[in-house]
Amino acid sequence: MLDVRKAAQIANEYLVDLYGSHSISYALLEEIELDEEKNVWLITLSYIHQFDDEQIHKRGSLLFRPNPEEERFRKYKIFRIDTEEGKVLSMKIRRVENA
Repeated sequence: MLDVRKAAQIANEYLVDLYGSHSISYALLEEIELDEEKNVWLITLSYIHQFDDEQIHKRGSLLFRPNPEEERFRKYKIFRIDTEEGKVLSMKIRRVENA
């Protein structure tokens, strides 16, 4: 079975690979849960996503510039990671009240 530290590392690497290390700041491990029935780790990470004009131009319609107020808030993602293979099965937005 995949160690929890390795699962958290895989989630973080996936996040950085998807968005780029220059656009992810202050990533934090927020929650960990093992779903033994489905054989997955549920790893929640939070981060501040920083946007710049070059990044927006390169990604075109895949990335919409947020309003300045949104740029200051932490974003949360929950990752489902297979406990045997260490493969990321999904990444979803994690809604957090009063964050």
